[in-house]
Amino acid sequence: MQVEELFDLMSWIGLQINDLEIIQKYRTLHKVLDHNAKNQQQQAFEEQKDSLIEALSNVQTDQLSIGQLEILETLDIAKYLGKRGIDFIEENLFRNALDKVTAANNIGAAAAKLEEVLQWSTDLRSKLDTVIAAPAIQEFHDQAIMRIHFTREAQLSNVTEFKDWGKTWYDIGRGVSYAHGHAPEEVSIIGASKGSIILTLAAIYPVAKTISMLVMDVLKLVEKVHQIRKTAEEVRALRIANDQAEALVAKADEAKQNGIQEITDTCAQRLEIDPNGEGDKLNELSNAIKLLAAFLDKGGEIDFVVPDENEDAEAGDENVQQRAELRNLFSEVRQLESEVRQLEDMRQEDDEG
Repeated sequence: MQVEELFDLMSWIGLQINDLEIIQKYRTLHKVLDHNAKNQQQQAFEEQKDSLIEALSNVQTDQLSIGQLEILETLDIAKYLGKRGIDFIEENLFRNALDKVTAANNIGAAAAKLEEVLQWSTDLRSKLDTVIAAPAIQEFHDQAIMRIHFTREAQLSNVTEFKDWGKTWYDIGRGVSYAHGHAPEEVSIIGASKGSIILTLAAIYPVAKTISMLVMDVLKLVEKVHQIRKTAEEVRALRIANDQAEALVAKADEAKQNGIQEITDTCAQRLEIDPNGEGDKLNELSNAIKLLAAFLDKGGEIDFVVPDENEDAEAGDENVQQRAELRNLFSEVRQLESEVRQLEDMRQEDDEG
């Protein structure tokens, strides 16, 4: 994770937890539930529950990157915020038919954990401020951020791989930008970090939207292909049907090739590219999609983030509407990436087993 991401996360924790009074609302609900667990005379808690759920529904986890979300998971508070927080409340109060004491204790524990993390965030920010200058705020006009994660088989371990993946992402950026009538320079590099190498790019909204839609389509294809490959590995493990296993492998390759062609055709239609008069555009786009599919199939990840709203932006502003649309799309992409990642982990565990 980059330093600016960490600073942004600490600001996010302060804004989302503090300003929305999440902890206070958890505490208020816990107070009523605790009373009901200890006394025969029961108090209604609908008002407190509804107030907390409304606040949780306003927690904007879609503003966070994959790295930031992973930190929330590590801190063990992701399950208490946003949609997951609402599920947590409903499971404790209604779905799981928990006894009153357990439900009250769980809600109280959530409040305590959130309070602990808020204090941790405040203390850490204070300590970092003494040794590290807060990163300058970058302005992204009509741009979304893409963080390219070179992980698993798509990792970077030497300069040759760096050169190859660098050319791959040049061609992807060039192909999609050209399909929109823009130069590849419209996709700019704004940062890079070590670890599982992350390259941070910025792209104008239409280009970012197209790439994210392609990622979603390709991930669905990758998921389908992985399922076929998994079946082939299971058949091969039986050691009695090698011909059937090889047929499944061929089927997976065929499904991938056909799927990429379908994705290309759909994208070309969406962008109104004329295959007769704009063959060069179509070729560039087709090549970009093939490279994107290869990157994702090897385990690479792309994290899309829409920068915070400008304070002066109005609700009817076209850019505000575009950002809202992109956030919803990026959230769907992230969910699908998680599902594919789990499938890959399962395959890896089976191979090691």
